Amino acid sequence: MKLKNRSLGILLMFLILGMTLLNTESYVFGDPALEVAKSSTKVLPQVSRNVALYLAKNELNSFPFMDFKGAEIGKKLVLFYFPDGRPAYYEVPLLKDGKVVGVMFIPALKTMPPGWMQVFEARKLVSQQLDKIAETIGIKHYRYVVLGAAMFGIQTEDGTVVDLAGREYRIDPSASFRFSIESKKNEVLWVKLEKDALKSSPRKIIEGVPTWTSTDTGNANIGYPNNVGPAPDPWGDWDGCSPIAASMVVAYYDSQFRSAYMREAIIDILHFTMGTDSSGRTEANGITKGIEDFYWEVMKLYNDGHLSVHPTYSYDATNREYSSDYQLFLAIKGEVDKNHPGLLNVHWRLRNGSIVGHSMTFVGYDSSVPAIYVHTTWKDLPAGWIKVGNWVDAMITTVKPIKMCWNGICPYVAVTSGG
Repeated sequence: MKLKNRSLGILLMFLILGMTLLNTESYVFGDPALEVAKSSTKVLPQVSRNVALYLAKNELNSFPFMDFKGAEIGKKLVLFYFPDGRPAYYEVPLLKDGKVVGVMFIPALKTMPPGWMQVFEARKLVSQQLDKIAETIGIKHYRYVVLGAAMFGIQTEDGTVVDLAGREYRIDPSASFRFSIESKKNEVLWVKLEKDALKSSPRKIIEGVPTWTSTDTGNANIGYPNNVGPAPDPWGDWDGCSPIAASMVVAYYDSQFRSAYMREAIIDILHFTMGTDSSGRTEANGITKGIEDFYWEVMKLYNDGHLSVHPTYSYDATNREYSSDYQLFLAIKGEVDKNHPGLLNVHWRLRNGSIVGHSMTFVGYDSSVPAIYVHTTWKDLPAGWIKVGNWVDAMITTVKPIKMCWNGICPYVAVTSGG
């Protein structure tokens, strides 16, 4: 639908979808806003889902006086939190013939020692029992919490906790909450386990991620968005490594962008949404903003007649730094194992305070080295392996897809000439 040049104000079209359709990964019946707040700096020493699964398989036959012979580990792990918002446990299903026979809780934080923390015979998962309680009392937005030994509940945004008995607690979510088993000294105990887990799945490359760079020229006397596509750009010849790296992620999810014309178009659009300068430099916060704004900008251009195809996905992008290169590698491995390509951004600071760096698309790993497989954004050096640590400093940008278009209906925001 193309809007005519009328003073219609701002048209907000979220159609019939409702905001519940805007997330491809369900959060119980809950609201993703209740997740631990994302940070662009250092992150908690969290245990990855892959390591948690590996640990759970190792621990399956270690429970005294409990016979789970023939049981299998369910692969769908559910994250439980402490009331203060920190990750606490992964709930691991124990299954026989596809039915729940038990539940194991594995640490989600390395402040706890590597091993099972609580395990129970069960006919229903704890998360399923809590879902039923939430449904009964009419709570729709919550997260799962652990309060202590065999004490579990749901927590609403104001901190209110309802336990398995339906009792209500008023807990200040800003107050410190720690188990006595927690200690920073436990973090070192996870190192060998993580290495063993890596060896169990040594390498992977995500299939279907494009390998390309930009080919249009620059320095043209033309304004955006009239340059979108293979036309010369108003900025320099180099569109920028960050827009190009992100374009490969976008085209992985939306295959309609893989033509030569649309390749240049989405790179130009990402250059614009990221605020990349005329020489191709992009600020760190511009990377995430540009990826998250991409869907809305493309929909605007589509509805204004500049593009013949529209996107299916929007994205949640987060810049993440880690305390060690090894932790960064584990984070990349976790994303690749979920088939989520992202950006590897390497950089260093010059004496004058400015930062120089390069963005690439990470698409694979080899844990035996360890090394990362990247699409470089360079024309004559398109892809290859980089051994972990071959940089002064590094940051990754994780990109989570959010399906926006359902049955051919896509929400968009259109601003008319009237404002």
